[in-house]
Amino acid sequence: MCSCVLTGVGVAGPDEDGPRPGGGPLHQQRSYGPGAQLPGGSYHRFRSTSSLQGFSEMARERSKTVTSFYNQSAIDVSAEKASVRLTLATLLYSGKSPDGHHILSSAKYLHKELPVRIAHRIKGFRSLPFIIGCNPTILQVHELYIRAYHMLSDFPPIKDQDEEARFCKLVQQLLDDHKDVVTMLAQGFRECRRHAQDETILRSFLDTTLCSRLGIRMLATHHLALHEDNVLR
Repeated sequence: MCSCVLTGVGVAGPDEDGPRPGGGPLHQQRSYGPGAQLPGGSYHRFRSTSSLQGFSEMARERSKTVTSFYNQSAIDVSAEKASVRLTLATLLYSGKSPDGHHILSSAKYLHKELPVRIAHRIKGFRSLPFIIGCNPTILQVHELYIRAYHMLSDFPPIKDQDEEARFCKLVQQLLDDHKDVVTMLAQGFRECRRHAQDETILRSFLDTTLCSRLGIRMLATHHLALHEDNVLR
């Protein structure tokens, strides 16, 4: 990945500098300080070597960050799994057990299902044209989904009501973290719209992402409502 694409700064390597004003060797010309007068009476400002190295380091770190979004094998595996769909009737008329077993069943389903659905969305971000996927705002949303995936995947198996209560806190935290996703996506695509050669790709991505987001939030809030109802009894 070219560092100049990510930073907007062109950093010339030692063999790309070419001729310098004054015609002298490269090591001689670098002996002039910023703003020093060159032979022939002209002035030239040189960017310090440390400054160039700083930009280069920033570019490499940025490149690593973006690349890491695309190289996560666990997400790849989850993205290949099919999600288990529930109908509204299933959600509305699922039986309630006096001992709260239905709450544990719902939590176990979410614990298994949410990482798969989120992995599908991450796969969608990866399929965006690269210049759009590298937009800082789009990357922020992409990172939110990756973070949510790992937080859910790392949560231990839910075996009792205490673990279910902890899981509810995690789900609520993720709902809060993602509350501005729609606004962020709108901003990101507005910023990079001029780079989109085929707007049908963007429309398809947004339609799928927003529908998936709606389904995920419905499942999550439904479980939280079940949990709250059980606590109030």
